[in-house]
Amino acid sequence: MEQPEKIKKIISDSSAFAIFLKENPTEQEFLCAQALATAFFFNECAVYQLSPLPESLLQKWEVLIAKLPNDPLPQVTSIKIPASNVEIKEIDYEKSDGFFNLRINSSGKLDKAGISIDQQPAEIDLVFLLGEIPPPKINYKNLLSLVANEQTVSEKTLEIVKEIKLSDPEAQKKTANLLLASLIVETENFTRHFSPHTLEAGKALLEMGADKKTVSAVLEKAKATPLTQLLGRAMARTRTDEDGKISWTFLSQEDFEKSGGLEQNTETLLQVMQKVRSLMPAQPTMIMTWQDVGGIEVMIKNFDDSEQSRQKMFSLAQRAACPMQNDFFVMGPFKNFTEAETQTQKMLKEENF
Repeated sequence: MEQPEKIKKIISDSSAFAIFLKENPTEQEFLCAQALATAFFFNECAVYQLSPLPESLLQKWEVLIAKLPNDPLPQVTSIKIPASNVEIKEIDYEKSDGFFNLRINSSGKLDKAGISIDQQPAEIDLVFLLGEIPPPKINYKNLLSLVANEQTVSEKTLEIVKEIKLSDPEAQKKTANLLLASLIVETENFTRHFSPHTLEAGKALLEMGADKKTVSAVLEKAKATPLTQLLGRAMARTRTDEDGKISWTFLSQEDFEKSGGLEQNTETLLQVMQKVRSLMPAQPTMIMTWQDVGGIEVMIKNFDDSEQSRQKMFSLAQRAACPMQNDFFVMGPFKNFTEAETQTQKMLKEENF
């Protein structure tokens, strides 16, 4: 992140903010995005959430999420008039009969065939990127990427929220609840990825009014969902390679059917993978192999943020002729689990993975 003083000045000088999430955000990235949107909205700033939000996470955390307007980016419309042989003396407008009438006082006759209209999104003062995603193709003055490294994403978001200086106690509580939920999820209830600063962040959020009981109730309720049933089946079919660097999880179509008929989509599989990892010794790479209608699919996901590891994943995806999606890729279909595992093992060996 930028230096604290620079961030403080950027925020104080800004009035319009945009928030972008990657295609399949982590739960903490989603919650941090909601916290930022809530804080800016209640501080009477223009804030735009410009990424699709996962329906499962919206439902899970609906008790904490404020109902905010989902406005599109404002547009700037330019009317281009040929300047040759015409001198513009005055421009004004009036509203009449449901129309805005633009009146141009000129020294010559305007040719309407030469007039064109161009429309572009208005410039945004500050754009937030939650996760490792490329800059958006919109006009903006400043860009801030929130990615976990020595600090969690939740801690970084809290630092920004503190600079917003919310005066409304209810707005403070709503924002603090979302960030406390994010911190608990990201640190797996303060058992991983935490430091003394993380504990200080938790204390600060409680002082801001975060309701630990409400957050805990959401997490407890989630344990009884079909996703948890699928997690149990996934844990029973998970093993780790001898060197402890890669874990393998296998799910059949029957596992999905007996877990409440969960959809076999990327969002569900990523959630299961994340939960499995939280219950095992951390491996830098996880492989999920599952049975779909069209055959056996394989998802390979990287949890190591080092540049070397990212390059190896990119090379692996290229060998598989599959597009990288943030930190994972999917390949298949294969005829059966044996073929899927054999081909994947062969590819890993060829890449010295």
